[in-house]
Amino acid sequence: MDVRKRKFLRSVPQEYQGVRRRVCGTSQQRHEYAGIEQLGCGSGGSRLHDGLERNADVIVLASYAPLFARLRYAQWSPNMIWFDGERSYASPSYYIQKLYSTQIGTHLLQTIADTEEIPFVVSYDREAGALFIKLANPLDRNVSVKIESDFSLADQGEVQVIQADEEEVNSIESPRRVAPITSAFACFDGMEYEVGAKSFHVLKIFRKDK
Repeated sequence: MDVRKRKFLRSVPQEYQGVRRRVCGTSQQRHEYAGIEQLGCGSGGSRLHDGLERNADVIVLASYAPLFARLRYAQWSPNMIWFDGERSYASPSYYIQKLYSTQIGTHLLQTIADTEEIPFVVSYDREAGALFIKLANPLDRNVSVKIESDFSLADQGEVQVIQADEEEVNSIESPRRVAPITSAFACFDGMEYEVGAKSFHVLKIFRKDK
């Protein structure tokens, strides 16, 4: 894996923190990016998407490029989706970008962290009454996260997890080797949530009083 690409993706969000907000209107920032096709770069991409989501007031467009490539006929790698005459498969970056685009609230919530050991972003869907918590762990060990909220939380939530060795990839023969797995989990205010090594998690938790 090209470590330089992974470090670049993780550093990009810092660019947006210094973008000047205008009093009337917003600054328009556009971003095109690509990564390599292992989960390691996908989790680096999650750091990029954290920055995009946290600064959505000034970022109007982000695009992964190139998008499609035909196997054995491509002049460029990486690509997000590969295909032949009959089948196709998506890279881990595709699944992470899909989760960021579909599991998102209407409002970004202010968060307080004692230490930011792993990247995260939290949003809230006012109409659905749902919290979305995204956690990416690029480390070689598990990380325990304590979740506390001013909302009264439902007793059960849903989590989608992508976890694999950094060098694992999808292929025509194994198109979902690295892909989200959805499951339910018990939740309550002050809960300790375990984020496995080399993984990306999206937690969806509803308000009890919604």
